[in-house]
Amino acid sequence: MPKLKNVSPLGELDVPLLDRILDAGEEFDVSDEIAGKLLPQAENYQPADNAARAILDRLTGATDAVQAHEPEPDPQPDEPTDHASDEG
Repeated sequence: MPKLKNVSPLGELDVPLLDRILDAGEEFDVSDEIAGKLLPQAENYQPADNAARAILDRLTGATDAVQAHEPEPDPQPDEPTDHASDEG
């Protein structure tokens, strides 16, 4: 069972998903499914053990794979072209 840590800058958090309040800095056990929902909120939760780190790695790996398939933006020309000199 993965263990997460509340690292929220707000300190204590009321987490409806867990049906409880987490103290600032508290480490807590969750299911893999709940870890997958909380770990993307990196400003609030960090992995506290290897099981949670593995889940985070899978989540970020999936994000990297999606980003890898996004098309690259069109390259911008190095210098602006002067179309006025073409007319004439």
